[in-house]
Amino acid sequence: MKGKILILEDDIVLAEQIAKVMKRYEYQVLLTVNSDQFFDELRMFQPDVILLDVFLIGSRLNGIQVLKHLKDNMDLNYKVIVISGEVTSTQISEIRALGAYHFIEKGSAFSTNQLLLHIENAITLKHQEEEHIGLQIEY
Repeated sequence: MKGKILILEDDIVLAEQIAKVMKRYEYQVLLTVNSDQFFDELRMFQPDVILLDVFLIGSRLNGIQVLKHLKDNMDLNYKVIVISGEVTSTQISEIRALGAYHFIEKGSAFSTNQLLLHIENAITLKHQEEEHIGLQIEY
């Protein structure tokens, strides 16, 4: 297994397509469709990367609110890749300010190869940061 990916996406078809590709590349994947289910699964699953949609129909929190909660209240080193089709430049600035690792736009320019590359890079960075913290504690 290369890493663990938790997907929060209200478009079930898209989420299942992404999950299928990620599993083919030996990632462990868990799908969630709303913020409540996401937070229920988060601590137990302990993902390396979170794929997060911004607009979550039928969810108590939208993706930006989830990202803010992760930044303000969670103590683990999650790498968040935001995937959305309709965001404003203000929302993209807010997503970056909240510490998202990367933003990918849905639509015709969406590439699973690009997504895979960003996931691999995010996991590598996460492991390097954890190793660095471990070395600091050691010394």
